[in-house]
Amino acid sequence: MAEEQQQLEPVVSPSTVIPVPQACPVYCTDGLDKEFRQSEIVSRVAQYDYDGGTGRVSEVYHQYVIVANQDCDLLWDREARDQGKPGDLNGLIVYEAEPAFDMKAKLAQGRDIWARVIQNKDERYHYLEAVPAELDLVGQGIPPLILDLKRCFTLPVPELHRQCRTLHGAQRRCRLETSFRDHLQSRIAFYLQRVTLVRQHAKPVQDA
Repeated sequence: MAEEQQQLEPVVSPSTVIPVPQACPVYCTDGLDKEFRQSEIVSRVAQYDYDGGTGRVSEVYHQYVIVANQDCDLLWDREARDQGKPGDLNGLIVYEAEPAFDMKAKLAQGRDIWARVIQNKDERYHYLEAVPAELDLVGQGIPPLILDLKRCFTLPVPELHRQCRTLHGAQRRCRLETSFRDHLQSRIAFYLQRVTLVRQHAKPVQDA
């Protein structure tokens, strides 16, 4: 019986190499040839601000933005437009994304906020690691980015497509893989549904 048990036990020599799982990729470039995708990063996007009083239009360029609309809505919007119908979306929701170290210079100094931000522990900011060149459609790579969840705007879907078709205009770069996309979306939702109290609860009165 002892011999049978000995034969059934796996033999592991000291030189056995246990494979280490490959790092989970954060980004991909799949499916960026048609409709815009949720969590897609687009560079050099122009935002237009119309002043109804003067009739003037000002133009602001954002180095990077990230699309927040869900994939299903983006797909249905494209299908409707392909059929010559009005799109389901009257605007893309995009968040400004700024290179992390540019944002760091703007954050309050002398506080531990930076440590919280780069660990995604601060409710207002979302940190994204750098995009390697091989996962960037332009082949340049993207530096680490930070989203300020207070700063978003909308653009008509055809307008952003137009900008992406313009020479030296906007460029579609990559998108977040599923779990990282969902993580960002959940943090956006949490930030939007937060409740600010008029005042904090009164402290308990100590027993005499």
